[in-house]
Amino acid sequence: MKQFLTLLKVDLINSLSINTTRNSKKRNVKGTQKKSGKAGIIFFIVFMYVLMSFYTFSLTATGVASGVNDLGLAFASAIGLLMVLVFTFSNAYAVLFKSKDYELLMSLPVKTSLVIASKLTACSLLGYLYFSFTFIPALIFYQIFNFDIVVLLCGILVFLFGPLLVLTLSAFLSLIIGRLTAKLKYKNAITSIFFLLFMIVIMVVSFKIGYGNPGAYDDANAMYEHAMDMRNSFCNYNPLSEMMLNAVNGDLLNLCLFALISILPFALFLFVGAKLFVKLNATSKDGYKDKNFNLNKESAKTKATSPVKALIGKEFKTFIGTPVYLTNVALSPIMGAIIIIAGSYFLSRNGSQMFGDDFESIKFAIPTILIAASAWAFGISPATAVSINMEGRKFWLLKSLPVDDKTILLSKVLFNLVLYLPFIIISSIFSIIFLKPGVVDAICLFLSPIIYTLTFGFVGLLLNTRFYNIDWDNPTQAVKQGAGMLLTMLIDMGISFTLVIPIVLTIIFGVSLGFVTVIFGLLVCVLFGFLLVKIGTKNFAKITA
Repeated sequence: MKQFLTLLKVDLINSLSINTTRNSKKRNVKGTQKKSGKAGIIFFIVFMYVLMSFYTFSLTATGVASGVNDLGLAFASAIGLLMVLVFTFSNAYAVLFKSKDYELLMSLPVKTSLVIASKLTACSLLGYLYFSFTFIPALIFYQIFNFDIVVLLCGILVFLFGPLLVLTLSAFLSLIIGRLTAKLKYKNAITSIFFLLFMIVIMVVSFKIGYGNPGAYDDANAMYEHAMDMRNSFCNYNPLSEMMLNAVNGDLLNLCLFALISILPFALFLFVGAKLFVKLNATSKDGYKDKNFNLNKESAKTKATSPVKALIGKEFKTFIGTPVYLTNVALSPIMGAIIIIAGSYFLSRNGSQMFGDDFESIKFAIPTILIAASAWAFGISPATAVSINMEGRKFWLLKSLPVDDKTILLSKVLFNLVLYLPFIIISSIFSIIFLKPGVVDAICLFLSPIIYTLTFGFVGLLLNTRFYNIDWDNPTQAVKQGAGMLLTMLIDMGISFTLVIPIVLTIIFGVSLGFVTVIFGLLVCVLFGFLLVKIGTKNFAKITA
């Protein structure tokens, strides 16, 4: 046990970069950058607990009022386990079977079963964190409305067993994908694209959860039927939800079955993983070998091109070749496109059912609402907010190029715009087809996301020139542990909140004011573009490798 705890401690220290933070002064790293990384993590955790508490409380209260008391728990079990699967799948293979400290671990007098157990536990802690975002608030609110000590104890046991099966599935899938793509030329790109497609499927399916026609809640039966529809949707989405709910409610048989279903695959994976740990780690670094090298083709790749085009190509290669970078940034345009397309479709087809007689009075405001929504969705996580971070310790190579700083910054902004543009065009075309707006609103639906994407590209890069981290050991630190992305999201939320004003004025005066959001976006875009040129270039010049 002592050896296991020591290995687990080392894994956590390495994954959380604790020693890097302690030695930041020795490594000449600014304290503000380290503090911003910690602040970003703390803010994310608090934000997720607050957001999920709001959802679980709303669903629990709705369920209690309609006679379906465990509606909030059904939501928590389905969405919580989904988050565990999504957010542990991307790094499980690297943590378990592609260890950077493999040679050191093999030189220690410890069993491989303890090594794989410590790594699997370290990976599981992240899964438990994501599961706790939904399940703990749901269990608390469930106890507030229906206090029962037996249910509370059973709920705690379900929380302990809950993520194990999903964690095992996530580790197994990541192992399969990792081994299949290990010797492919573009293995990082293929892995990233696969994970991205997986995320798209999850997001599309999640839009269907709980959706239905609420109708008019004139009687208890209507409320009960709608609540049961939502509960059944959550349970259908996660086959284990029904068993989990029965276990929480004190059904000992379901609790025992759920414990066995969760523990046995986890233990089996641990046993098999220990047997294959040495072989998998020893061969994990085998990569693609080009046996048909062609000098003419390689020479053609080096032909002269413009500096901006070459820098955009470099940004694209970094983007494709870094899975955590791709998945975090690409979710923003994908989610934005899904929100715009799904919103315009549902509002055009089911608006009268959702809003009743009030729909006709707000129908003309829908384009303005979608314009504001696109501004928010397409500005959540611009690539520019971490593009300087992604240069890493090779930043000096970028500074040594015979290109001025403004051109480098321009290439990063244009790369972000090129990345978003296909999703903007597709979502705009579909929204125009579904809503059939006037000419002015149609133009605004197309121009607004482009303008705000460019604006938040300026914002993200401006902040990244001030809050940067090029001294990292893992790309996850560059993408997730910094203030640039966090502050960009906050500014995005602030600007998007101001766009509520044109929506309210549109509803009050009965005149579509979508063009106001475009004009406002142009002004903000010019402002941040000016600040990037005047302040951002000076900050960029001060960055030293």
